[in-house]
Amino acid sequence: MRTNKKAGVAAPANTSRPLATSIYRITKKLDASKFSGPRVFIAGKIRRYCFRHDLAPNLRSAGSGKFALQCDGFTYVGPFMDACDHGCRHGPSSHGVLGVPGFGCEGAATSRADVYLRNQFGIQIADLVVAYIDAPDCYGTIFELGFAASNGIPYVVLFAPGIDISDFWYLQQSQAKFRAPHVVSRKKLLSVFADILAQWRAAQ
Repeated sequence: MRTNKKAGVAAPANTSRPLATSIYRITKKLDASKFSGPRVFIAGKIRRYCFRHDLAPNLRSAGSGKFALQCDGFTYVGPFMDACDHGCRHGPSSHGVLGVPGFGCEGAATSRADVYLRNQFGIQIADLVVAYIDAPDCYGTIFELGFAASNGIPYVVLFAPGIDISDFWYLQQSQAKFRAPHVVSRKKLLSVFADILAQWRAAQ
């Protein structure tokens, strides 16, 4: 495996080029010296108290306007979501940023096109994508893994107990060859994730 050097971003078909260019310029201004460790995009269903907060404890205070967040031993590059205590922006198909704000919370105004662009950019600059599938209807996650594969970004898929992994055999064909169990409980996810990062470092 190699460290991904790509930094470009392509606009989706229904998104204007100025938006893509704006995000690219913002990310170019990031001070890389403030971040260390592999850049990791953590794919999976987004919920108010989802598994990501176990892996990136300071994600809750990051907000949706970030492109990178320093964590213990790695740099988190997405996805980002609004994280007020009320969970205002969370809801069906909201990706943690598209829900209706309430309780006086404004949140960050955004659109599906913006969410798409930010996530695609996060994957393109990632060294590794780790997906935790804890629901069978993770359609966005499946797309993100395909996008990672098409861009040469190594990925690994972990499944929560109760998920029929035989339904996801196609995803497993091109995932990186990490020594990791296929099925991982949320309680053990942090230790498995740390082991995957250690394997990534050893391979560099």
